[in-house]
Amino acid sequence: MERLLIEMDDARLYNVTLESTSTLLVCGTGSPLASGAAALLAQGRDPATLLTMRVRGRDHDAYAAGSIGDWARSSADATPHPLRRAPWVPLPHEGGSA
Repeated sequence: MERLLIEMDDARLYNVTLESTSTLLVCGTGSPLASGAAALLAQGRDPATLLTMRVRGRDHDAYAAGSIGDWARSSADATPHPLRRAPWVPLPHEGGSA
C-alpha cells in the first residue's frame, strides 16, 4: 500500500508527495488524491496497488484505501452530500503531474 501526503499551498491548492519515497508528485491541485494517483500511473505504478491519502502531520488517513487505478479515474465531489466519485478532470494549469 502507498500513501500520499498533502499540504495546502498559499493559493489554497494542494501539493502531493508520495510518503514512501518523499517524491513530490503534483503541485497546485484541487483534487490531490486523483491527481496523485494519475501521476503514479504515469510513472508506471501497478493500477491494482492500494493507495490512501493523509494530510501531512495528521495521524489518520483521509480516505480508506482504494486502488491507484480507481482513484486515478475519479475525483471526490463533496456536493451534494454524501461524498461521491466523479470522473477526474485536471485543472487547466495541472496537466496531471509535477
